[in-house]
Amino acid sequence: MSTRPSPAWPAEVALGALTVVTTVTFWRLFVGTEFVLPLVAAGVLAHALCWWMRRVGLSLVLAVPLWALSVMLFVTDVWYRDSSRFFLPTRETWQLAQTDLSAMGRSFGTAVAPVPSTTGYLVVAAIGLWLVAFAADTLAFRALGGVEAVLPSGVGFVMASALGDGKRMLLATGLWAAAAMMAVALLRAQRARAAGVWLTGRHDTTVANAARWAAAIGVSALVVGAVAGPRLPGSEAEALIDTHSAGDDGSRVTVSPLVDIKSRLSSRSSTVAFRVRTERASYLRLSALDTFDGQRWTPSFDYEDLPSELEPAIDETVTERVVATITIDKLGRAYVPAAFSPVAVQATRGVQWDPDLQTIVVNKGEVRAGEQFTITSAVPDKDKLTAQMLDAPAAAVPEEVVARYTALPDRTKRRVLPEAIPVVAAAGALTPFEKAIALQNWFRTTFTYSLEVPSGSGTSAIDTFLTARQGYCEQFAGTMAAMARALGIPARVAVGFTYGTKQADGSYVVEGKHAHAWPELYLGGVGWVPFEPTPGRGNPDAEQYTGVLTQQEGELPVEVAPSVTTTIATPSPDLSLPELPDLEQPIPETPIAPTGGGGGGGVPTWLVAVALAAVIGGGLVAAWIALVTALYRRRWHRRYAAAASPGDRVVVRWHHTLDELRQAGFRYRPQDTPTEVARRLRDTVSLRDAGLDRMARHVTVAAYASSDPADDVTADVDAIHREIAHRAARVGTRRERLLRRMDPRRLWRTLPGETRAGRRRRGPS
Repeated sequence: MSTRPSPAWPAEVALGALTVVTTVTFWRLFVGTEFVLPLVAAGVLAHALCWWMRRVGLSLVLAVPLWALSVMLFVTDVWYRDSSRFFLPTRETWQLAQTDLSAMGRSFGTAVAPVPSTTGYLVVAAIGLWLVAFAADTLAFRALGGVEAVLPSGVGFVMASALGDGKRMLLATGLWAAAAMMAVALLRAQRARAAGVWLTGRHDTTVANAARWAAAIGVSALVVGAVAGPRLPGSEAEALIDTHSAGDDGSRVTVSPLVDIKSRLSSRSSTVAFRVRTERASYLRLSALDTFDGQRWTPSFDYEDLPSELEPAIDETVTERVVATITIDKLGRAYVPAAFSPVAVQATRGVQWDPDLQTIVVNKGEVRAGEQFTITSAVPDKDKLTAQMLDAPAAAVPEEVVARYTALPDRTKRRVLPEAIPVVAAAGALTPFEKAIALQNWFRTTFTYSLEVPSGSGTSAIDTFLTARQGYCEQFAGTMAAMARALGIPARVAVGFTYGTKQADGSYVVEGKHAHAWPELYLGGVGWVPFEPTPGRGNPDAEQYTGVLTQQEGELPVEVAPSVTTTIATPSPDLSLPELPDLEQPIPETPIAPTGGGGGGGVPTWLVAVALAAVIGGGLVAAWIALVTALYRRRWHRRYAAAASPGDRVVVRWHHTLDELRQAGFRYRPQDTPTEVARRLRDTVSLRDAGLDRMARHVTVAAYASSDPADDVTADVDAIHREIAHRAARVGTRRERLLRRMDPRRLWRTLPGETRAGRRRRGPS
């Protein structure tokens, strides 16, 4: 005799929740929380796909290629949708992905967690989670495993633990352990329900009891880990194996060229990043971002051993040498801050150098508290690098610089070029320098600085920024650099700090709140020149040619050099608007409405809205079904518990079976005896060989016999009831079954065997 199998959905939900918990614990791998939404979406959608493939009966031979196709479509739509066509990847998509994965591969060897959530890392993590979900689902519901099903998530969790920074490790371990125990408990409950009793004396509550026991154990583990863990002997001791070069109090300022610096600015962090002893205040630069894929600015690092003399990025004839001694406090990361452009470095340990991006990094790990670096930089000479000098006829820009630093996705170009052309035309700007000053002044005079905006510097963020006319430094710098590229001027984004707070001894203290980003433009004959489009900020090295007074967070403008007014030639009356380049698609005539997203390569806004609506709606429906089902089962449980003898319980089980059949649409006459009911329904396809005849005989004997039925008879009746209820639940279309489960009328209408007053009848019909 077959019995009703345990419902699989509690175990499926628990297994999906384990993948989500594993994903969330990636906080030890990535900076910020921008990774959560796309990676959680990857895990949830992967589990939903696995459920559907099993539901329609796809074999593994067909499921594997479908899984691979779904991974490709997900990655394309989330991170490379601008390059896709009809939601399918194009050649450009593969090239962008290859670039991102190559950048990730180059940085992996020297990166120390937490790392910025760049596209390359997120793509690899999403594919890994998709694989984890597929493997877990296969082990749990195709191979009928238990503990084996949590092993794929366990591999992901262990890798995050090995590579992560150890932040909130106890919490991460407790959460994962609780979710894993819940998944194993519900998987075992599903297997055990049909076979017998497990942790309870009632078959119908196996899953509920499993959930309660697993939850109790998980909560206990969390409490013990959080309360007792820190108090265990040796918990504060140094690690036996130090996988990170810097272990401190967790308050590190970790501004990196890849990190969204908004959180540092929003917190107005007073944590000291480093201290500088120098005769001249300068912006302290970490690195530059030279690649823009439409979603984020990223660096294409190519490190080499540090030579004794570094080649500056600006013509030395217009610079002067300045020496700065930098003492690290809580900067973090591998990047060494330096005034632009460094030409010599003295360090207590090995460092490397990227000559294209003028980036200095330590060889292994990250910079440590107390380390000192003495850096000589070629900074602009205030008497030589002037507006008049930069505005003079210049030499041609090298072709390789133009090709590399003017690359821009078509979608971004179509958005920024219609904004940039009127700005430079209205200012009468003809030379690259005049155009740069026109863009800079336009941002400073028509935009406002605000942190109350979505983060990011991708095309969507640029769109929102240009429409709202407000943003913070990352968006000012990224948008000006994109506009400059659209106009044919090589540009990139520099990331670092402003000069910091001057102390009584003449040194400068640089804090987290001084994190900053600004654009650098390449001008022929000179090289890379910084500009400052962000209101409330002013580079002391650029004041003489930008006309922007020195200023930083919380300070009023300070004139540190004679103010120079930048003069731009007045346009002649016949100056015509430069013709727009012929792009593949027409430029929109009206600004694109803001999407509300950050443009940082996350999930599309419409997909987020649909997903949230689906999750909320599905959750409400599931909660309603669970409530109605629980109350309905409670109603019958009370009837069963009130039965005075085994014979009465057999009769109650018969009435319960009749009610399940009635809800499924089977019809019988209330006055029919059990034998007559069985005769009417036994030939129905859905009930054939279900044991209805045998159950009717048992009920008739139990109702009228003078002695109680044997235990094996009671067990047989229960088994037949479960089988018939299971078959009845599968009758009808999916929509009809869903409506039946949602129908609340079964909670109050008269049940078989009841009078209208609620008293149980004595007979079986």
